[in-house]
Amino acid sequence: MAIMSATPTTRFQRNAPQDLAMTSDPHPRDRHTAPDNEEPRRSPWCSRVSLLIALVWMVVTAVHGYTTWPHIPMDISASDPETRAVFDAVLLRHILIHAVVGLGPLLGAAALASLVCGKRK
Repeated sequence: MAIMSATPTTRFQRNAPQDLAMTSDPHPRDRHTAPDNEEPRRSPWCSRVSLLIALVWMVVTAVHGYTTWPHIPMDISASDPETRAVFDAVLLRHILIHAVVGLGPLLGAAALASLVCGKRK
């Protein structure tokens, strides 16, 4: 009569080589991850590059906004209320467009950096 063990083994477990046994060492592709007892970390170079690109974009947008600032030509009366109202509307539109163009990609870059350069666990 054969003695049966409490935990049955499959043929894969019986034939598994010992050198393929599970180890506690992480896989080489997981070297960028933090150990379980540490806080996840951000990639410093990725965050810095994203911030630098966003700041360069803001400066370029600010320079373009300054050089294309609206003005009232000399041959038009600047004291006319209708001219003043139109000029104020153009000025507001100019400011809003350059604010969106300057800050939109900055916020997008910050969101993308948090996804790409985000905390790795």
